[in-house]
Amino acid sequence: MSIKRNYSRKKFLNLTVVVPIYSKTTVKNFSKCLKSILHSSALPKEILICIDGPISENLKSLLTKHKSKYIKFFTIRKNIGLGKLLSRAIPKCKFSLIARLDSDECASSKRFEIQYKEFKKKKNLALLGGYSAEISKKNIFLKKVPLDFSEIIAYSKFRNPFNHSTVMFKKKEVLNVGGYKHQPFFEDYLLWVKLIKKNNYMLNIPKVFSYTKIDLEFYRRRKGKEYYKHYIHFNKKIYKLGHLYLYQMIINIIIRLSVFLPLNLLRFMYVKLLR
Repeated sequence: MSIKRNYSRKKFLNLTVVVPIYSKTTVKNFSKCLKSILHSSALPKEILICIDGPISENLKSLLTKHKSKYIKFFTIRKNIGLGKLLSRAIPKCKFSLIARLDSDECASSKRFEIQYKEFKKKKNLALLGGYSAEISKKNIFLKKVPLDFSEIIAYSKFRNPFNHSTVMFKKKEVLNVGGYKHQPFFEDYLLWVKLIKKNNYMLNIPKVFSYTKIDLEFYRRRKGKEYYKHYIHFNKKIYKLGHLYLYQMIINIIIRLSVFLPLNLLRFMYVKLLR
C-alpha cells in the first residue's frame, strides 16, 4: 500500500473518516478498507481508527506500520460494543464532517469528494448517504435507498433508510441529538431516527459509495433469537420516541419473524424483501 505517494499527490478534505475495528476484524479486510480510503480521489485529513477491545497481533502490527499524522487511533481496552464505542469516538473527531465506514467495507473512489461538495452546496444538510453494492460469489446486489427527505421519513418507519457505510454527517447535529447509543445491530438506524425526529435535513443520492462482500455469515448475524430480541427492543424505543404508530411497530415485529426461517429462506427473504 503506497501511502506516502498518495499523500503527496492528492488534495485533502477537512473530513474525518471513522473506521471501527474489534477482535474479529481481519488484516485482509481492514487492509482493503484502508486502501480504498487512501486511494480516493480526495483524501480525508483524519482517519480515526476506533479500536474496540483487544485485537490480533497482526492487526496491531499493521496499525503501527501505518500510523501517521493523518491516521490516528482511538482505543478502548475492553470491548464495549459499537454504539458505546462510537458515542465516545465521535466527540474526539477533529473535523465537523464525519464519514462512516466499517472495516470490512470499501469506499468508492470518489465518495468523499462527491459528498463533501454536496455539503458545501447544501448548507442545511445534516446527513448524506447513497447506494451500496453487496458482492457475493455469484452476484452483485445494488442496495438502493430512498432519495429525498419525505421518502426517507416514510421508509424509515419500516426499514433502515440509509446504508451506514455510505453516510457522511455533521458532527454538531449528531451530538445535538445525543450521538450514538448502545443498540446492538441498530446503532446507526437509531441515530437516523433521532435526527429525523429533530427535523434534520437528510438525503441520499443515487451513486454507489461503498462495496461490501456478503456470505452466509452475513445472514447468520441477522438470524435467531438474539437478533430478534434486539429488533423488538429497537422498535419499542423508536415507538416511544414517537416515530412509529403502534400498528407500525406490530407489523415490523411480525415481518421480522423471518429471522427464525432456515438460512436459505432467510437469505431469499433478505434479497427479495428486506434489502
